[in-house]
Amino acid sequence: MTIALETTELTKRYGTREVVSHLNLKVHRGDIYGFLGPNGAGKTTTMRMVVGLVAPTAGTVHVSGVDVRRNFLEAIRHVGALIDIPAFYPRLSAYDNLRVIAALRGTRDRGRLEELLEMVGLDTAAQPVAHFSHGMKQRLGIAQALVGEPEILILDEPTTGLDPGGKDEILHLISGLARNLGCTVILSSHLLDEVELICNRMGIIKAGQLLLEGEVRTLLHEASGGKVRIRVSEPNRALAILEGAFEARAASDGYVEIRAEVGSVPLVVRRLAETGLAVYEVIPEKPTLRDLFMRVVRGSVDENGKGTAP
Repeated sequence: MTIALETTELTKRYGTREVVSHLNLKVHRGDIYGFLGPNGAGKTTTMRMVVGLVAPTAGTVHVSGVDVRRNFLEAIRHVGALIDIPAFYPRLSAYDNLRVIAALRGTRDRGRLEELLEMVGLDTAAQPVAHFSHGMKQRLGIAQALVGEPEILILDEPTTGLDPGGKDEILHLISGLARNLGCTVILSSHLLDEVELICNRMGIIKAGQLLLEGEVRTLLHEASGGKVRIRVSEPNRALAILEGAFEARAASDGYVEIRAEVGSVPLVVRRLAETGLAVYEVIPEKPTLRDLFMRVVRGSVDENGKGTAP
């Protein structure tokens, strides 16, 4: 799979304090990548290094295969970013702010700028930005990041300050960008339910170090130990069929519990159905992303996402 963004041994020190430490991230093209970590973990510093706002102490960043430090202009043309609180010309309208960014990026497509404003739900394009609420500024920041149709979109807490309806709209927008435009999205958020809802891959960092990275679905499955509950017409016969191939036991409520890799579950269902058993329900038992996140940052999972003793 093509790599959209890769950091290799990326490190940032301020004096003797190491904020980001030998960070190795891989974001695949088309990913919606959740970049997670507690406050002070180094997420924003990493994003600043990716877009060239902060120079790394050591290591490299490659965007679409281009080294950011060696060929900044070529690398950054692939990227749109909303990092920290977006800054605007307060006396200009939303449209005119976009027009400034578009000129810097070498595009003057008025229709496209109006389309971006509509896309993020800003219908007050003639109003000075000084009168905008915080949530409206967040929307305009996302529109600015999309000017020039970047291949990679980096969003640092993009739903901050939005009401629930606004958050849903922005999450829907982000999903659509990845799905319809093939845009790769790197999303930093403290709202873990947002990440679980729309991200296919994620990385968790703490104290500048990468603790866990991978497919969200797979990591959650592995963190549960691969436990799956199956309701079938004859639990005892199901156990006899699965015995030897899978770790299985009968649950007290009439379900059969097995442990299996996520890709093996359809094979289990097929085997049971082919022997004449009726399969009524298949329930993978998994922690929420919040559960997994807390276990990781507290040091109670191994490198595969599986639980260990605290």
